[in-house]
Amino acid sequence: MTSIGRKACAVAIAHLVAATWIRAQDFPPGQPTAPDTGRAFTVAPSSSISDQNYGIAHRGGSLSIANIDFSEGLANFTLELNIAPWVARNSEGIFYAEIWVEQFSGGSWTGAIEGYSGVYAVNVNSGTPPGGGWSWSKPFQNVAPGTQFRAFGYCYMYNQGGGSQGEYALYSWMDPVTVPAPVQMTPPLSANSTATVGLGWAPAVYGGEGTGAYLYCVVGQTNFANLSNLWTPAAAGVYSFNVGQLPDGTNAGNVTDPILGEMEVNPTPYTLTVSKASQAVVSADATLVYGQPFAPAYYEAGGYGSGLFQFCIVGYTNFNGGASSDTGTNDPARGNAWEISWPAPSVGTYQFMVAEDGNAAFNPANPGTYYNLTVTPATPPTVTVSPSSASAAAGDSVSFVAVNGLNGYTWSVSPEGPAGISGNGAGQTITFPEAGSYIVSASSPAGAITRDRTRRAR
Repeated sequence: MTSIGRKACAVAIAHLVAATWIRAQDFPPGQPTAPDTGRAFTVAPSSSISDQNYGIAHRGGSLSIANIDFSEGLANFTLELNIAPWVARNSEGIFYAEIWVEQFSGGSWTGAIEGYSGVYAVNVNSGTPPGGGWSWSKPFQNVAPGTQFRAFGYCYMYNQGGGSQGEYALYSWMDPVTVPAPVQMTPPLSANSTATVGLGWAPAVYGGEGTGAYLYCVVGQTNFANLSNLWTPAAAGVYSFNVGQLPDGTNAGNVTDPILGEMEVNPTPYTLTVSKASQAVVSADATLVYGQPFAPAYYEAGGYGSGLFQFCIVGYTNFNGGASSDTGTNDPARGNAWEISWPAPSVGTYQFMVAEDGNAAFNPANPGTYYNLTVTPATPPTVTVSPSSASAAAGDSVSFVAVNGLNGYTWSVSPEGPAGISGNGAGQTITFPEAGSYIVSASSPAGAITRDRTRRAR
């Protein structure tokens, strides 16, 4: 047995084989006679003269399986044959070549012919350049592993050694190439991990088999997905995740996913601990007019958070620093109720703090920063009373109306004597029992300045 050797294929898996001659030809020669003498070719194995020159595996000729991948355990690939250009020895020449590519079928190598060159001209003599090479390829789909192929062929040559001439149909074949089975994948590995609510996460994955993409699945939360598809947890807690890997075409996984198909999954779960996110809230000093209710402005640093806020006025109201879902301020003066705003009891300067409530996604934010609230006096109202003047007989009544005041009016008549002032309403009807001149005044108690209007009776 003569071995030509093996040669690696750069694409996928290739099985390159040597020529060995251990049995008679499978196919009769397609060219029965020599073209120059008309004599019948003598059929013989190429090893009887020279495998290196006249076997179909001469000069590195090869049959290979290339570009292989698997689907559901069956192989897809390209079968490639390369017959190198022929070279004749001294005093010898080659007329033709004829090549078959066959598949083992029904217990025979002649059951399925996949490729055939026909009898083609080589026309090489000793001293001439190499010639007559032949290349062939064919794609195959869904072929069972273990299926075998080989190349068989003839080299039609003549020999003039010793002054006598002979014509030979020299047969040879290449050792079979076998469709391999997919490699069972090794499960990839990961490690326990941590994440933060609101931030994208994917595990670190390593190991496995081949070059297929890594996958992960958060149990009860996601389907298996590529590591580039980050998961954003919505709530803190402890989760489990598994990792996997897609086949790269040369290997096979242990499960079939309904979306991604075949994959190798590591059945051991890993732990993912998700923590609440931090949040920050700030406010700003504020100024308002006495009598207006106060609620601070809230600003979320980073633009995200629970969106629920509290405040306290130092020495007047309370809060719990965001430790509950309550909002506003807890006011002892109003029965310890949570109120959305607070009325300042007087003009002055107060201090306040703000906080943001925690929830399932965020920790409470209580920065402890003090801000100033300045309460200024209200602008005194300008009170207008009509009519601005009136004349009436003694004993008669005159009606007056005041406008622009705040929180009611205080009415008075000077000199005293006229009757009819009742309450602090905007309208009053006053009776003047005696003749004289009187001044009727109306002021608003919310302001420090009042404008009076005079009414006279004669």
